[in-house]
Amino acid sequence: MPSTTHTARHRRRAARAAIAAAAALGTLLAGCSSDHDHTTTEQIPAAPDEPRPVTVDAATTTTVNLAGGAHLIVPPGAITDKAVIRATYKKRPDGNWDGVRPTAAPVGLTVQPSNAIHGLLTLEFPTPKAAAGATPHTQFGVSTYDARTKTWTPFTSTYDDARHMVVAQIPHFSWWNPFSWDWAGIGARVNQNVGQALGRRAGEPHCTSTPPNWVSSLNGVTRDAAVAVRSCAQNEDGILDIQMVNNRPYGMVLTYGSDVKWGWHEKGDSTADKARNALGDALISDRQLYLPPLSRASVGIPRTEATRVPQFAIAPTAGSLFADFITQGADFLLGAVPRAGHCTSQLAHWVPDQSPTALRDTIVSAGECLKDAYLEEVRSGRLDKAKVDELAARLDALSKASILGRAWTIYGVEWQFADLFIDRVLISDAAGLGAGFSVLAHRPDAPAPTPTTPTPSAAPSPPPPTKPDTPQPTHAPPPPPPTLRTETVGGPTHTWTNYTNAGGREGATVAAGASVQITCKLHGFAVENGNTWWYRIASDPWNNAYYASADAFYNNGATTGPLKGTPWVDNAVPDCAT
Repeated sequence: MPSTTHTARHRRRAARAAIAAAAALGTLLAGCSSDHDHTTTEQIPAAPDEPRPVTVDAATTTTVNLAGGAHLIVPPGAITDKAVIRATYKKRPDGNWDGVRPTAAPVGLTVQPSNAIHGLLTLEFPTPKAAAGATPHTQFGVSTYDARTKTWTPFTSTYDDARHMVVAQIPHFSWWNPFSWDWAGIGARVNQNVGQALGRRAGEPHCTSTPPNWVSSLNGVTRDAAVAVRSCAQNEDGILDIQMVNNRPYGMVLTYGSDVKWGWHEKGDSTADKARNALGDALISDRQLYLPPLSRASVGIPRTEATRVPQFAIAPTAGSLFADFITQGADFLLGAVPRAGHCTSQLAHWVPDQSPTALRDTIVSAGECLKDAYLEEVRSGRLDKAKVDELAARLDALSKASILGRAWTIYGVEWQFADLFIDRVLISDAAGLGAGFSVLAHRPDAPAPTPTTPTPSAAPSPPPPTKPDTPQPTHAPPPPPPTLRTETVGGPTHTWTNYTNAGGREGATVAAGASVQITCKLHGFAVENGNTWWYRIASDPWNNAYYASADAFYNNGATTGPLKGTPWVDNAVPDCAT
């Protein structure tokens, strides 16, 4: 018998408590996936082989062995004698998981005749290791598919400590599945909803069509809750139109990865917003687009070359940080847009280190550089020198500001950049996309070879004679380059030199939504859900020296959306020789 009882009602209560706790921390509103290890994904494991039908012996206990160590146990008399139980993993219903994450492939149970069930049946599933800080009694459960609501709904279950099994007493047959609570997904929705209520998150972008036909894939384009930039793609007369919403209360900058037809952002509603946006526009290069806080923007991208993958990176810059500082701490300067001049190149650069101290120093440095530009406004009569003196005083105060956690205290006022401090993992990635996206175009069909008519000619002259004892040199053709496969990750993914234990030297993290070239696949360390496939990454900076769990990739050509339901590995990737 299970040693610890935990009902679905108790689990829902635990979930509500976690949500309430997240809501209480809503003012911080961290991007929920910033520190999450996406090596363990939300995908549904591939369907295993079908178990054979089992005929019930009503006089004894009948056990149906399901995949992965799961069992259906029929006590004596619970099902009519000679009834046939069938289990299937094929054609599972596509429904909403609603806060739970499957830990194994769902199983559909049927019996013939359909009215053969007369009592409770025991359904048990082995569980993976509980997440850090969680207990298996609150982490795992059993869900059943509700065809009316098309939702996988938690069912009353217990946890067997001795055998590490989650157990349910079921009264009927349908689709069943073991799960763990998807705290990251729940937290992201809470983060988004609470943030919008507090004015620190924005709504979804809106697209009315699909991307143009020339687009093969888009990495990093997602409407998901809580992400730094929510985006979607549509077709505007053959132009790829990326609609974006800056989902943060701080400005960011989009750097173009290829030629664009347009770059646009909302001008702002208030006088202060309009002035801040004009300042943000002045502090970027001609290959960038300022993304104002909590505002809509779009960029139009004509067809790109199929031989390269343009990256449209998004992250804060020194200039966007300065514009935020002016807005929050010195709005008396917003009416004057300086001619940045020699400061432009400095202010247009990304800020790779987004710790509180580094951000403070970056803003101070940007302000010091711009002081000369503001003084020029004074000399022209467009600005009062007292305002520049006030800027200098505030910059001096900022340089000396005390840092307490995620806030600076300036002139007794706490100025928070909590979102940015926490988001630094999300938007300071080694792969270079930040909160942005990349575009991959379809390769055009290769032109058919032009047929040629042979021209009559004299017989070719014989080759010059060679000495019979002199071997002729032979030159073997060079080996063909390895065939690489492009694979896309669903979230930030760690890389390692040792795939057998997920150890050795840690490499650069593959950014969420990024695509990389894969050389080959091989078996190695089993991640939490049991997937043992790993990929050797050919792309720079990994250069075939680092590996990542295939569990973190879509493995089916998809580039956006949830990972659940995608394969464990892309079988088109060749096996590694060693």
